[in-house]
Amino acid sequence: MKHSSILEICLDPGQGGLELYFHRCGPMLRTRGYSVITVRSQDTFLANQLSNPTTDDLLFPRLNNLLRWTHAFRISGIIRNRNIQVIHAHHRKDILVVVLAKLFSFRKVRMFFTRQMPLPHFKHDPYHRWLYGQFSGIITITEKLKQDVIEKIPIKPELVQRLYYGVPAPTPVTQQERIDFLSISSGNDLNIGVFSRLEFQKGQHLVLEALHILAAKGQHPKLYIAGNVSEKNYEQDLKQRIVTYQLEKQVVFKGFLKEPQKAMQCLDIYILPSRHEAFGLVLAEAMRCGVVVMGVNAGGVPEIIEHEHTGLLFNWDNPTQLAEQIEFLIKNPEERKKLALRGKEKADRSFEESIHFDKLGKILSNLPIE
Repeated sequence: MKHSSILEICLDPGQGGLELYFHRCGPMLRTRGYSVITVRSQDTFLANQLSNPTTDDLLFPRLNNLLRWTHAFRISGIIRNRNIQVIHAHHRKDILVVVLAKLFSFRKVRMFFTRQMPLPHFKHDPYHRWLYGQFSGIITITEKLKQDVIEKIPIKPELVQRLYYGVPAPTPVTQQERIDFLSISSGNDLNIGVFSRLEFQKGQHLVLEALHILAAKGQHPKLYIAGNVSEKNYEQDLKQRIVTYQLEKQVVFKGFLKEPQKAMQCLDIYILPSRHEAFGLVLAEAMRCGVVVMGVNAGGVPEIIEHEHTGLLFNWDNPTQLAEQIEFLIKNPEERKKLALRGKEKADRSFEESIHFDKLGKILSNLPIE
């Protein structure tokens, strides 16, 4: 069977999960026999990820939102000259660009859009009916998002497919790497990790509140906070809480981690305290590492964590509940092992990277994935 020729596009200058996912799509689809052209903007995070760019990895000049649509003329030429059969867009601001490119090319091109975030508004006006009417399908990363798209976007429900993210199996951590990461721990400590940007919505303060509650009960687990600083004032607030609660010997900031899954393997518990996560990719990564996971009962997290079976769910802004759950895991090591094992089994089955990209290739080629 001859594989489709695919154009993957993301012109966004951001550096979050959406952009990282786009960056993985090109090479992962190429290893499956697809001819893939990638399009990204110059002088961006995504441009810097190209360590060995090829003639199939194209860089476009950065334009403001009013002029971005002009990229459609160049893409239409790529469609004709490279015989592109499928366009896969990742960012909402690129939707008009690819629709115009298809029209300018005068070619029959299938177009797909991966929706990774909830929609704030309904899109049933004439413009959006025309815009989304050009697409062959929309891919969502959770069932919750799938229902959100079906409700708010004028597209046939049968054209919306849910495809969970896939994450790679972890590279084993060495003993020295473990020692280096667990810089404030002794052999008997319970180690907790929170890896995400430092900003209020990510909820690191809730974990500090929970540790403060546990300290009053004589429980002193160690906490490793990793991630870039998004809100400087919030970082200062976290550090002030640590001093106020006398947690200096229990908490350490690790900054940005190049290999977070290696660090995850050093932990006993991984917590995602974000107010709302569309998916929670880090949870799937931690589960594949064999670590107990905890997350807020909102967004797409409940599709990853089955409460009291593959992990634990707690309510946002309820540090008392979070502290009680951590205390339960401290006092019940056997149950902790069971949760970790069942979580790993689910992640290896449902969130495995190679399975994800096998299915993505089939979706883009209009083939059944089950």
